[in-house]
Amino acid sequence: MGYGRAEAGVMELSGILGGSVTFPLGIPAAEHFENAGWMVNTNSLLTVAAGQPPNVVLIDKKNYRGCMRILDESYFPQITHLRMEDTGQYTADINTDKVYTSKDRSQLSSVTQ
Repeated sequence: MGYGRAEAGVMELSGILGGSVTFPLGIPAAEHFENAGWMVNTNSLLTVAAGQPPNVVLIDKKNYRGCMRILDESYFPQITHLRMEDTGQYTADINTDKVYTSKDRSQLSSVTQ
């Protein structure tokens, strides 16, 4: 997986066909994750709430069942078994114990063979 910065505030990611990509959350160390809602382009993808294990509701089951997971300690979403159609803009609305809502944007710009 590669990454860089595209436009201001957008993390640019790339992946390998059949591989995986992880979307990091930009939460300051002094804040604690409470919950987040993720969208891909304009479609709702999933919600996740803090817990052990995290409480995850996958909204887009048609496209992401069996290939979406949440990393336990970080709450970073990860797509496995990448497909070309997974490219797009992923946006998270994040709530922490100190901030009601902040946005993280990631652009999965390419999936290559």
